[in-house]
Amino acid sequence: MEDTQTIEEVREELVDSATILIASGYDSPEEILDELIERFADEEPPLSEDEVRATVTPMFAARRTEEATWPERTDNTLLDEAFAALREQGLTVEDNFACCQNCGLSEIGGEAAEGSPGYVFFHQQDTESAASGYGLMLAYGAFGGEEEASTAIGHQTVEALRAAGLTVEWNGSVRSRILVRMEWRERMPED
Repeated sequence: MEDTQTIEEVREELVDSATILIASGYDSPEEILDELIERFADEEPPLSEDEVRATVTPMFAARRTEEATWPERTDNTLLDEAFAALREQGLTVEDNFACCQNCGLSEIGGEAAEGSPGYVFFHQQDTESAASGYGLMLAYGAFGGEEEASTAIGHQTVEALRAAGLTVEWNGSVRSRILVRMEWRERMPED
């Protein structure tokens, strides 16, 4: 027998989902509303478009008020600066790229500029984790897959992140991702 959710549980799930999407900072309010309206129309019991809008819209205003208290330069600004430096060094760098690690690794080659030796990226699940306060995990490597070249790209990435002023943890092994200890503050785009 399948467990059904109560309407209160569905509403809690809506708030939790909206909180993460808003904190992630990549989608505009209208994009977030569209996604949540579609998703929660299919829940059992479903939520109406009006109910989703009434619940989530005040959350956007609260986020804008919170963002107004942030310094001009946040850890996300520093991350952007480090990524810009890595792009200037010829790496393919993507943020909030693909849904997960496996998809990101299979798709990153399609983003590579000619002659790019390797990549650095984080995916949507990494974004959600960082927005939840767990730090940001980065994937990196050489397009040819060579361990020595991938290790060098890991060191290059760590150097750029530290030069930008971020705190980084990495054990130097290509079998480990790079962890950026940061306070996630990505400003939500306008509609």
